[in-house]
Amino acid sequence: METGKPVGFLQERPCWKPICEVVAPCQSEAAEPAETKPEKRMGRPARFPNKFDHETGKVLKHCRCCGEYKPLEEFPKNKTHNDGHASECKACHNVQTLESARKRRADLAAKKAAAAEAAAPAAPVKTPEKKPTQQKPVKALASYTEKELCEELAARGWVVTLRLK
Repeated sequence: METGKPVGFLQERPCWKPICEVVAPCQSEAAEPAETKPEKRMGRPARFPNKFDHETGKVLKHCRCCGEYKPLEEFPKNKTHNDGHASECKACHNVQTLESARKRRADLAAKKAAAAEAAAPAAPVKTPEKKPTQQKPVKALASYTEKELCEELAARGWVVTLRLK
């Protein structure tokens, strides 16, 4: 086997990339350290970069809510930020959390009240009561003669025709 040449190639790919390293690198290449590149910082540059307080020896960070520079210990941990701390100090974070919780509770109470109001049965509609009018006392139907019965029904708005059997 020859030294300094690739051992094998991955033939399924069109680019023919080697699948392993060179068999035996030169001694001079192995002794040289690999060239390191500086790490790239992700995202945009910070508007308010962290400051170092020489009197206390602490790193200060800008709070985006209150606008003050405070020590890093006053900021909660957050792995998504570059410096590992959140952009709001703990005091501002607590105030915002309480306000949002109050707002959520108020919204939930309003939704529950609306649901209860919609689920409640509608109040019965009151119809105006008719005032009793002074009417003649009604006799039993059996006591009427045919003629009297026709007259009574006509007085009540009925159209009556009398047929004889």
